[in-house]
Amino acid sequence: MSNEEFATRHALFHATTTNSNPTIIDTLTFTQPPKPELATTTVALGNVQLIKEEETLYAVWTGEQGEMPYYYCAQAFPAYTGTSTAATPAWPTQVAQTPKLLHPVQTVSEDASCQPRIALDTKGETPSYFNFFNDDTDFVLLGLSSGIYVVEVDNRSWQNMQPLLQGEELMVRTANGSVYAFDGELIYQIVL
Repeated sequence: MSNEEFATRHALFHATTTNSNPTIIDTLTFTQPPKPELATTTVALGNVQLIKEEETLYAVWTGEQGEMPYYYCAQAFPAYTGTSTAATPAWPTQVAQTPKLLHPVQTVSEDASCQPRIALDTKGETPSYFNFFNDDTDFVLLGLSSGIYVVEVDNRSWQNMQPLLQGEELMVRTANGSVYAFDGELIYQIVL
């Protein structure tokens, strides 16, 4: 990496948003600039806002209820009860049988009670950074004290959380669709 490129990426981690002149992080982090009335603990994309209140991070739907993603309204999945593991020949007796789902396909009724606010799983840690992952309101990029993670907003059974980079006190930023991590010495580009 050239010194100029390092300096550009390094500026991502040391820019502040209190300056009236936009910094590189202000112009690159968001697909569209945040609305002026939003606090520094809020990130918006389309009709979803990520809001940090004290130690909890929420995904909040702000659009019309008829356009709300189904998982804001759907009931939680039933608990998994397991399947039989009896040793029986699977061929050819099961081929002729009609496949059967363990649980019916989940639907949302017209009169479902929707909750436009979903708490995100942060592993009991306070996020130091959060943003939408890949400009998708279904996934959130989290900077936690134990690493950098992506968590899904859908919380019907559990929120799937996957580590992108584990380490202590990593700083994370996004720019031009890429995710960068800074450990105080080196800058890592996370390529997915």
